[in-house]
Amino acid sequence: MLAPRVAKVPGRRVPRTVDEDELAVRAVLGQQVSTAAARTHAARLVVEAGEPVADPEGGLTHLFPTAAAVAAVDPESLRLPRTRRATVLRLARALADGEVDLAPGADRATAQRCWTA
Repeated sequence: MLAPRVAKVPGRRVPRTVDEDELAVRAVLGQQVSTAAARTHAARLVVEAGEPVADPEGGLTHLFPTAAAVAAVDPESLRLPRTRRATVLRLARALADGEVDLAPGADRATAQRCWTA
């Protein structure tokens, strides 16, 4: 079943995550920048709004922030271009309010319309 679809777009990498909100925020953070820059932006956001974690063995310092936590971030603390900063915050508010639903059971067409809006 997948073979024809894979043949249409060979080499496409499918990002995976257990947190669809995190993937959406990371997608916006990573637009038009290098992978290294996207990681830096995400790391700053995690330190700013993520919940601290005690992980002396593994080096994990924070959980990725919830959509509500991202939406509450002071816009001036995000070192992003103004348009991308507004997009990240608007997306986070929409996710937190349930306006955009990216959960596995969500209606794909509705999610796509909300995402592109």
